[in-house]
Amino acid sequence: MHKITTAFRTRMAELDGLRGFAVLAVLFYHTLQVPSSGALGVDVFFTLSGFLISSQLFAEIDKTRTIKIGIFYLKRCARLIPAFVAACCLYYAITFCFPQSTPTESPLRLLSLLLTSNIYWARQSGGVQLLNHTWTLAVEWQFYLVWPLVLLGLSKAGLSKNGIAAFIVVVVLLVWLARWEGDNYMRFDGILIGSAIPLVHNAVLSKKLFAARNAIWTAFVPASIAIVALVFHPLHILTWESRPATSLLTAMIILFLILNGSSISTALLANRVVRHFGKISYGIYLYHFPIASLMYVNGFSPAKMLIVAAPVSIALAELSWRYLEEPIINVCARLIKTAKQKDAGAEKVVPS
Repeated sequence: MHKITTAFRTRMAELDGLRGFAVLAVLFYHTLQVPSSGALGVDVFFTLSGFLISSQLFAEIDKTRTIKIGIFYLKRCARLIPAFVAACCLYYAITFCFPQSTPTESPLRLLSLLLTSNIYWARQSGGVQLLNHTWTLAVEWQFYLVWPLVLLGLSKAGLSKNGIAAFIVVVVLLVWLARWEGDNYMRFDGILIGSAIPLVHNAVLSKKLFAARNAIWTAFVPASIAIVALVFHPLHILTWESRPATSLLTAMIILFLILNGSSISTALLANRVVRHFGKISYGIYLYHFPIASLMYVNGFSPAKMLIVAAPVSIALAELSWRYLEEPIINVCARLIKTAKQKDAGAEKVVPS
């Protein structure tokens, strides 16, 4: 089997900052309704997610020639489900306190949103009013369920990293074609673009563009300005193009960060404030929308929505990270470490 990728450094502080920028864009968009296309922050999330997840999968294949699917799903569940359940509890608290604003849904219906919310969203019917934003989780979960199996199959078939990169390009083009034809279901292009980054980071062209001394001015700064411009002024002529453009620009920024970096990118993305928002971004994303939606259906102005929803959701996200998400992630990590140690010990036992 061909080796898929090679080790590279990931500037996690700056990637956290990029995630922080994305969640703030979404938060302001859902409350203050400025910037006008702040929802594009979701596409930054998708690209980052594809990069980080696929980097781990490629590294595991290189090391062990396989993927432990059960461990992969366990880690994804530990990372995503606890805060999602907490968001469902927030939903029930809101419906209990404000029963006139939204009907109460069954627990099974809410849990099904992890896999089906994007379908309701695409049809613009049948969703849960205060949890419509969970369509992004459904997209990611559908990707997680399939991608490790596809990737393992491609690697077992002997495909090189160039072959897998070509496969990703073809699938992305098919998704874009479907969207051009009016499809609203398949939103996997951003995650796939991020997944291709570990495969192309070592290419000669990538190094020339993103590892060069002046790449801060030829790659990072132009890509950053372009994303900000899209967030504030989307492509109104063909609005679906804004999302692919955002994903490609995010990929450019990630490539620069893992191959280069500079004092400018560090100052913008690795400062303590924006990094912290990135660290708790999942909670901010989950908790702000039910609060903002409740205020919206009750006629509050955008300014009031921001003043209330922003601090409350940030505080909830902080508590969620400290006392729910991080502890469960740590427990999961210890369980996986213990299981690996037992497997290693069993391998060393020589049969009598």
